[in-house]
Amino acid sequence: MAKCVFLFVLALSLVSPAVQACEKTVRVMDFPPYNYLVDGQWQGLDIEYSRSLLSALGCQPVFISLPFARALALLKQGKLDMMFQLSDTAERRKYLDFVGPTHHEKLILVTREIPDSFYSLDDIERGNYNIGIQRGVYMGQAFESRFRQSARFRSKFSVLYELEPLVNMLIKGRIDGFVAESENIYYAQKHDPDYQNIKIHPLVLNQAPVYVGLAKASFSPAQVKIMQQVLSTLTESPVDKSVSEHRN
Repeated sequence: MAKCVFLFVLALSLVSPAVQACEKTVRVMDFPPYNYLVDGQWQGLDIEYSRSLLSALGCQPVFISLPFARALALLKQGKLDMMFQLSDTAERRKYLDFVGPTHHEKLILVTREIPDSFYSLDDIERGNYNIGIQRGVYMGQAFESRFRQSARFRSKFSVLYELEPLVNMLIKGRIDGFVAESENIYYAQKHDPDYQNIKIHPLVLNQAPVYVGLAKASFSPAQVKIMQQVLSTLTESPVDKSVSEHRN
């Protein structure tokens, strides 16, 4: 009996340091109200979720700021563990498991003050405006299909790796508008003077649930199940309520 107890304690002494040292890389960017820096520390809804989800596994997050498309590539290569704000697509399911949704995303079109208003993709194709989009972001089936098939439609867009250059390009007049997530724009209008004179158009390019993407190489099926259970308890109230609470 004493020998069994000794072996059990020895096993714990060997396992505990590994558990304590468990770290998972999480992609972040300056994207309030979901993640943003305050005095050098990451805060926001996705930050809170990542800590809760990984804590359930005995792990802690290591936040890494990466462009959207670059983060997807690293997830696919198994060099990044976790990423928020993802649409669930068949292609991504080849290398990711999804938990969620965390909330419902609405992609909208914002521009400088222009006389025209956009209600449809046809309006964009007929117009003479240059619209910025972020590489790797899923814009919905209708947009993706037209973007692949119509050279005229594609010619209306400038594709960049990060959202921030799009904002700077709009301010400098190098583009006329860009596609953005609605809550991010509402937050920016309240807190950033650069967003005070933008125009939000009626066109919604995509409205769908978004998820946490987990690299298959980084998490076991059992761990994915635990994280889904934890996230479900965090989002028992309507999933968009917590987003609106972080907007202010």
